[in-house]
Amino acid sequence: MRNRVARLGYPLLLAATVAAALLAIELRRPYYFLQDDNRDFKLPCLVHNWRALHGGELAQFNFHQFAGIPHLSTGTTGVLYPFGYAATLVSYAVLGQPFGAVDFLVVFHLIAGAIGMFLLLRLITSDRRAAFWGALTYELSSFVIYVSACWDTLSGPAAYFPWMVYFALRLLDGAPRAGSGVLAAHLLLLFMGYPQSLLHCAVFEVMVFAMLAVLRFPSHRTGVASAVWRYAANWVLTVIFSLPLLLPMWHQTTISALRKQALPWPEFQDGAFTVGSWFSGLIDPFSNAHYAGTSIANWLPRSLPYLSHIGYITLVLLVVGLAASFREALDATRMKYCFICLAGALVSFLWSINGFALTMYQIPVLNRFRWPFKLQIHTAFFLVVIAAIGLAWLLGVLKSKWAARSVFAAATVATLANFLLLYLVFPPRLFRTHQERVPLAEPLRERLGERRILSVGYRFEDQKSANSLGFNYATLWGLQSIAGYDPLVPERNDQVALGLTHMASYLGPPGQLPIAHLRRWGVRWYIVSNGALEYAPVLLKNGMTPYFRDGDRTVYLDSEASPLVCWKLGGVAGIDYGLTTNTIQADVDSHQEDRLRLRFVSNSFFNASVDGRPTEIATDEYGQMSLRVPAGRHRIVVRYRDRYLVLGTLLAAAAAMFLAGIALVRRVRSTREHPDVGAP
Repeated sequence: MRNRVARLGYPLLLAATVAAALLAIELRRPYYFLQDDNRDFKLPCLVHNWRALHGGELAQFNFHQFAGIPHLSTGTTGVLYPFGYAATLVSYAVLGQPFGAVDFLVVFHLIAGAIGMFLLLRLITSDRRAAFWGALTYELSSFVIYVSACWDTLSGPAAYFPWMVYFALRLLDGAPRAGSGVLAAHLLLLFMGYPQSLLHCAVFEVMVFAMLAVLRFPSHRTGVASAVWRYAANWVLTVIFSLPLLLPMWHQTTISALRKQALPWPEFQDGAFTVGSWFSGLIDPFSNAHYAGTSIANWLPRSLPYLSHIGYITLVLLVVGLAASFREALDATRMKYCFICLAGALVSFLWSINGFALTMYQIPVLNRFRWPFKLQIHTAFFLVVIAAIGLAWLLGVLKSKWAARSVFAAATVATLANFLLLYLVFPPRLFRTHQERVPLAEPLRERLGERRILSVGYRFEDQKSANSLGFNYATLWGLQSIAGYDPLVPERNDQVALGLTHMASYLGPPGQLPIAHLRRWGVRWYIVSNGALEYAPVLLKNGMTPYFRDGDRTVYLDSEASPLVCWKLGGVAGIDYGLTTNTIQADVDSHQEDRLRLRFVSNSFFNASVDGRPTEIATDEYGQMSLRVPAGRHRIVVRYRDRYLVLGTLLAAAAAMFLAGIALVRRVRSTREHPDVGAP
């Protein structure tokens, strides 16, 4: 019992310490992790996924943005990620609203990552104290906290990469069941909603596994060969069980406007550290020199010098670890890990400063990813591991237990003080900080109804973005927008949305606003920034009327906009329709045969029925859908069903059944060969 308490004591204390540190950050700045994309993109996704699940559906589609866009297949929406639903549920249960979902999700990730890092470092250093310190340091490092506050998807590697490496090493140690842990970590990281992270993590996981396997092979040939075979088989299973997401994503990529081919070279290499900015963050993250007075338009250059800080104690222990390694003061096992981590840190650092950019640009998948600074999460990981090895060595050479305890306590307290001072006292060095008070409210939510909107005149520099109803706020409030925010927008949707795939706010010349196009697509409401008065004359000239005005925006009504669902000539008599997550359902009554027009972007995965009988969907020259409806009363159902999701799910299910069959056969054979095993 005492041994069990000792084993659980450090992990529980670690979880409580990380949770307390994050709670302090939240109390200092509520909704700390709801900044930048976390609010503009991720929160609406979580809410949309939750609504779909609550309605008994899986969110394959989103009618709220881009005149209707595939949702699951973009790969970044987290539809298949269970903890996204759990975080949303907790937010509703604790706060009574969904705005805490991202914060709860990030907190879970960092606590889970801390436990994984502890187990990994205990395996490497054989010292619980060094493992505790290293896990705490990594999860509170500036990259993890600052970037997670803006892009929660980068909290995913912080959560799952330590587990990936831990289970991979356990597999190499001869624990075959560890393969299930590797598989689970792979799938959770992928389904969380950022495939690029899994690819980056895979590179370094394979690198660590391969280097250690090579170093161990001369003395453990049979065991290493068996582990390598199991490890390779595990990656095959990762691919197979990822098919429900990978296949839809692959199809979406082939039809996307921006990612069906390599990124332009200037965009691909943008967002890298310089050696100077990296060392600046490492040494002095408290300086205001890079951030103060800098326009938010330069959001990344002003933030990069703050993202590489791993703590001052870490730098000291890093020197200790490297010195002990070079002096061969470490045992053989720790020497190997120190060498591997040094190689990993060097590779990830060079990658983050574009050291491999020309090579990466030639690789078909990697050349569609940008922002190489994100590799810092791996540089920090490897440097912290080396520092933890240094701390373990230092604690081991101290002859006095009191001295060792004092050094451990001092290192832990100093590290905590270092990070809490940075996050609680100094201003957050985030990409973009929203200024509106949370929870948000949209006073026009009911009045705007299910007619389409366009945001006009809002700039990226405007940090009050919610009232623009740009980005993906239409999804958050259950409204309809012709534009939106998504990296994998299909080309047809991109054309309809006028290329507004980020801020989703029109900033072009007022005279070039395509009114006829927008009316054809049912844009009835124009949400115009009061700082963009140049658009008012054009809107008024085209017959629009001011409907609402406050201190930030003016809403114009276009009574000539087409209805979203209507008859061929534009009438709506006898039509009663509604939208669910994946379906348009309409009850119609017509005295004659007519065509029902649906002003949503046509997609080959839509299927239609009239009174349960399949019918053909036609696509007009504008990309809108229509179908023939006989005279009389009828129920029309147009449902989106991703065939690649179905295929991927069937293949994954078949593989699961095959593996279950093999396990059952082995169990039966084992029982027959050893009938007395387990008998009383």
